[in-house]
Amino acid sequence: LHYKNFQLASFSILFAVVQIACKDLPHIKKYGVFHGFDGVVIIVVVSQAMTGFVVSLMLHYADAILKGFAISIASVLATVVSMFLFGTKINNMFFVGASTV
Repeated sequence: LHYKNFQLASFSILFAVVQIACKDLPHIKKYGVFHGFDGVVIIVVVSQAMTGFVVSLMLHYADAILKGFAISIASVLATVVSMFLFGTKINNMFFVGASTV
């Protein structure tokens, strides 16, 4: 599983490097690759990377029932976080959709 992920990531890195070399090379030579990155961007990138590792480990080691619980908890947690961070309003259609999941 990890070998296949590495193969897919290699292709994406290859395409990204070609795109950067064709489009943004003068800007990168002048300012550097990480120009404009701040603490929030780094936190988001690290968070997404760690989420990918956790999901791959869960898919590899967990059974079907545990996976179902993990998906349900993740959905509820994402909803609660979006309510506080983005002011998302929860209506009746959300509960209908959540009950079908």
